[in-house]
Amino acid sequence: EMGMDKFRDTVASDMAAVKGVDAVVFEAHQVQKEAWTHGHRDLLGVHEQKQAGKVWVGIHVPVGRLSADECDAIAALADKYSGGEIRFTVEQNVLLPNVDKSAVESLRAEPFLSSLDSRLS
Repeated sequence: EMGMDKFRDTVASDMAAVKGVDAVVFEAHQVQKEAWTHGHRDLLGVHEQKQAGKVWVGIHVPVGRLSADECDAIAALADKYSGGEIRFTVEQNVLLPNVDKSAVESLRAEPFLSSLDSRLS
């Protein structure tokens, strides 16, 4: 086994050989910090929209996979709460835009959402 230090040195060496690419070696704690501070978006949960009285709701989809029945359930939620509109994030989670703020508690109570980590409860 190569080990982390040897692997890091090998990658840095290989990257240095690529024309026009400077090899940069980060310590593990720096890489983790960079991943969470640059470009991290928390799209889950309930968020205010610019439109008065409207929110959008981010629903976590575990590993970005839904069964056909789960897709039907998401579509039914969209029909009921967001005018049939569904959006997806690059992380493969679901966004329901244009939800009436007054309907959030009703949405939270939907049985389907209890099966997902929606951060709504």
